[in-house]
This record gives sequence, C-alpha cells and structure tokens, in this order.
Amino acid sequence: MQKVLQVTVLVLSLFMILAPPTLSPMAVRASPGIIHVPQDYSTIQAAVNAASLGDSILVSSATSPYSGNITIEKSLTLIGESAASTVIDAGGVAPGILVNATSGVSISGFTVRNSASYESEIAIVSSTSVTVSGNIIVSSENPAGNGTFVQNSNGVSLRNNTVTGNIYGIAVQGGFSNTIQSNNVTGNSAADVYLANTTGTQVKNNILRRSQSGLDVWYGSTGNSIARNTVANNTLAGIWMISSFNNQIVNNNVDWNNSTSNSIGVYLQNTSGNEFYYNNIRHNGVQMYGVFGSDLAGNVWNDGGISPRGNFWSNYNGTDNDTDGVGDTNVPWPCPNGGHPCSFNGGPGVDYYPLMNATRPPMLNVTLTPTPINGCSVPVPLQVSFSSTVQGGSPPYQYSWRFGDSGVAGNLTSPIHAYSARGGLFATLTVNDSSLPENSASDTVSITSFTGGLVLHVEDSSKKPMAGVNVTSIAQPPGLGRTYQLTSASGTVSFLCLPPGAYRFQVSDSGYQILVVSVAITNSTLTQTLTLVPLPGQSSFLTSVLLYSGIAVALILILVASVFFRRRGQRRRKLGLSDDTI
Repeated sequence: MQKVLQVTVLVLSLFMILAPPTLSPMAVRASPGIIHVPQDYSTIQAAVNAASLGDSILVSSATSPYSGNITIEKSLTLIGESAASTVIDAGGVAPGILVNATSGVSISGFTVRNSASYESEIAIVSSTSVTVSGNIIVSSENPAGNGTFVQNSNGVSLRNNTVTGNIYGIAVQGGFSNTIQSNNVTGNSAADVYLANTTGTQVKNNILRRSQSGLDVWYGSTGNSIARNTVANNTLAGIWMISSFNNQIVNNNVDWNNSTSNSIGVYLQNTSGNEFYYNNIRHNGVQMYGVFGSDLAGNVWNDGGISPRGNFWSNYNGTDNDTDGVGDTNVPWPCPNGGHPCSFNGGPGVDYYPLMNATRPPMLNVTLTPTPINGCSVPVPLQVSFSSTVQGGSPPYQYSWRFGDSGVAGNLTSPIHAYSARGGLFATLTVNDSSLPENSASDTVSITSFTGGLVLHVEDSSKKPMAGVNVTSIAQPPGLGRTYQLTSASGTVSFLCLPPGAYRFQVSDSGYQILVVSVAITNSTLTQTLTLVPLPGQSSFLTSVLLYSGIAVALILILVASVFFRRRGQRRRKLGLSDDTI
C-alpha cells in the first residue's frame, strides 16, 4: 500500500511540474474610485492607464489645454470641469479621443479639437454602451477632420453636443441601436449627420444647418427613426437618401434649403418603404426630388390613419372645403402632373393628403423608452417592456399605443409587447391632454428585430456532408458573446438570427485543417458551402509520433519508479526493516 501511495505521489508531482500555470481572475475594486487630473496624474492618458474598471476621471480646466490622442479601452467615466474651458487638443496628429473595443464609457464636459486631417475628434470603434454628451467638438485643421465617428458600434448615445467646422459632424457607419439626440450640428462641410449601413438609429431633436446636406441616410440604412429635427440652410439638400429603406421621417422642419434654385428639401435615390409624414417642407429650391419613379411611388407620404394626414408644403395651393386640415384636391403634391422638378421620369407624386397648416410643437413632451431596444424574435417572440413619461398639460392623460407590427394598446402607461415580426419596427405612443383634447404629442422609437442569418454547409473534398463539425464564432459585433453549433447529419448549421455586423467563424474537425470564414451580416440570410481539407500525411504522422511518444515516456516513468521502489524494498528486507517503516 505504501508503495502505491509513493508512486502516485511521484506521478502527481511530475504532472504538477509539467502542467501549465493557471491565471487568477483579474482583480476589480468593489467600488469605483475617483481620479483627479492634474492633481493625481498630470495627463489624462496617464489617468486612463491607471484607472480601474468603472472609475471616474475628473479633469480640471486649470491646466487646459491637455494633449489629445487619448485611447480608452476600458469601462470608465471621463468628465471635464467645463466644456468651454477644458480643452483636449489632438495636436493635428490623430483622433483627440479614441474609444476602442470596449463598453461602458462616458465622456462629457470637454472641447475636443485639432485632430489630424480626415481623422476624427472623437472616434468610437467596435464598442458598445458609450455616451458622449455636453461637449464642444470642433475641427481647426485645414483640411478638416470629422467630428464624431461611430464605426461598427452599438448602443452609442450622442447627446447635447455642439459639433461644428468638421467634414462630417456626426458619422455613424455600421452597428445598430445608436442615438443622436439634441445636438447642435452646424457648419460641417459635407454633412451634419451621416448614416451608412446602420439599423435602428434614433436621430431626434437635432439642429442640422449650414452644410452641403443636413442629414445623409445612405447605403443600406434601414429601420432608423428621424424625428423632430430642424434641417435648414443647406446648399445641396436637407435630407439626402440613397439606397436606404424602411426608415421613418416624422415631424421634421426641412426649411430654406435654397441657396440655389436646385437646392433640394428631400432628395431620394433608389429608395422605397420609407415613411414621411407630419413634416414641414418649406421654402426649398426644389421641395423634393426622386431620381427614379420608384422614389416617388415606392415611399409612403402619410400616417396611414383612418383619415390619413401627410406633410405641410409651403407652396401647396389647394383648398380644404371640409375643414379637416387636409387638402381636398386629391392630387399628389408637389408634382400633380409628375416629371420636373420632382423627377425626370416619375409619374405624379407624392403626397395625396397635404396638410393645410404647418405642424407646431405640442404643449406636451412625451418620452418613450423600450427595454430591450433590439433582439431576436425567432423562435421565441421578443418581449419588450415600454415605459413613458409625460410633461406639460394637465393629467389625467390618455395613452394610445401602436407597436409597429399591427399591434395596438389603449390607455396604458407601461405595456409589454411580444414581437414575432422581424425588421425595423416603429413603436409610437400618442398622448392626449384631457384638459385640451385637441392637444396631443407622440414619441416613436425603432425596435430592431434582427433579420440577418447565416447557413453553412460543410463537406469534405469528395463533396460528402460532414456531421459533427464544430462551427464557432471567433469575432462578432461588440457586446455580443460567442456562438457555436455542430453540423447536422446533412452537414449544415443555421444561425437564423444574427445582429448586423462583421463576423468570423472557425470551422474545425479532428483530422482536418481549421478553416476560418469572414461574413458581413445585414438584413438577409447568407448561404455558403465550405470544404474541409484533411491534414497532410506528414502532420498526421507527426501527431501520432508525439502521442505515442508521450505514452511511452509515461510508461517508462512508471516502470522506473516501480523498479526503484522494488529494489528499495529488497534492501529494507535485507536490513530487517518493515516496508511500512518510515
């Protein structure tokens, strides 16, 4: 018995010596701390480097300006003493602030300026849950850079910032469920706000003025909510949409985009399924223009109600004999006869229910908040809880809900709705003041029910389906965890509900070379066939040699140990000692 115990201890000791070390979890402080600049650290970057997760960094304006090129790759809060006097100067070298591949970051109270030409004052890349609020973001380089650039990031909130003098004021490329709200974005040379290939972004209550275009909605932007913005005094177009679909444009003032007779209020090119209503479209060189006939006929220009209501056009000259506030002529405006200036090849269009009077801000202020704002509705419906706040007027209020999927609800303040539909779905709450029944206000949010997917067929070099192959994501949009499946008997895996963004999947099976495939998921399901290649014979032989060599070494160790203890026992017996003697 003693011999067996000693052999076991010896073998375990060998394994402990040869085994790789295990890493202890990263220590995180129980409660966030506060770091002061320049009292604790002379530079902001030094404070960021020293900060633990969740810490707050308070920056005094006393020694402003601070050197820029600050990189944040951890969760923290960065607060300047005053946006007017706490300056981060990038020195014309790189982004003033770069938030890279992280989450839970908040930046407020700074002037950020002087990034390199064609760079960005604040860049947010592959991150989630980032808030940038109460800052002054200005370019002083020639040529300029961009104000705030959000790339492939989700849940980013840009609020109450002043953004001026840049190429693009705010640019969002890729990602989903971002918010651009209550910013003053003025005098940026290309566009004040630019959206491209993004889903479920809220653009609300912003001032967008004095650029080439106030708002660009370009190339695969879908399911975005654009509401209550002032888009004025731009030289090319107020709202410029290209190859974008199923967006909602409501309650905006698109005014005085008329620096030339060709300046356009709403410009559409290769668009469909977009909804325009309750907008004031006034005093533009051309009120609206559609490149193709489908741009006029393929979009919706009223609220879809029982008594539809459209948009107000400052040059509408129809009548309203029934005094319902909607023109009676039953011909579309602004081009009843089609053609120029609305389009060179389109038919009559576009608004059959033009408003007789401009829409005005209501006395009520309604805010609608969904939780979550995105998710998958397959195979289980997406459960969204709504909460609401109302300010102004006199309660009790009357609530009316439209959830965007034909679902409705009555007088509830916080309903829960189950979504089975997929795509960008616009939930709208309308509130009436009981003391002034004619006074109502509404708020709309975009709920993103993911529509993209990926189907992979895996086969061997003889085109035979391979079952049990491991398919694992090794890169995915920010904020998402890894996902994996094994191929079925038919060699297939199906990821039916993926958030939009860039993915990389690793495909592996014993005896085959590992394959890595990169895909970009948007709003459709991709199908690909992959072929796994066997490992080279030499590699297989080497693997076998190493395996059997390891087994042989272990057997030799056990044999040596056994011989050692047997001879030791023989010596003890010759000396008249018991085997159990220590």
